[in-house]
Amino acid sequence: MAKIITLSDIGKKLNVSTVTVSKALSGKKGVSESLRAEIIEAAEEMGYVRKKDTPEFKRRKSYNIGVLTAERYLKEKQSFYWQLYQDISQIGLKKNCFTMLEVVTAQEEKEAEQPEK
Repeated sequence: MAKIITLSDIGKKLNVSTVTVSKALSGKKGVSESLRAEIIEAAEEMGYVRKKDTPEFKRRKSYNIGVLTAERYLKEKQSFYWQLYQDISQIGLKKNCFTMLEVVTAQEEKEAEQPEK
């Protein structure tokens, strides 16, 4: 089986950092156009394949779960809502889910403010 080419491999070949390679290949600022072209050329020559372009990555599904709760329910050390979030997070981890807890402050709750997206 052929070796999978990494950003680090490309960086070592060109004597640049992995971050520079990542920025160049993703089109982000911070890399000159001449260096970007050199990195892209080296990546193609070496057979670099972006992880998200691999069949394994495309078959893999992931999900996000957001849990929203009021600050007042989390004041106790082991509140029901904190334990519930912990359980959701642990189960989600096993199922390839990212979980996030958004805590609504007392002021936000009083003013009925919606959390930012």
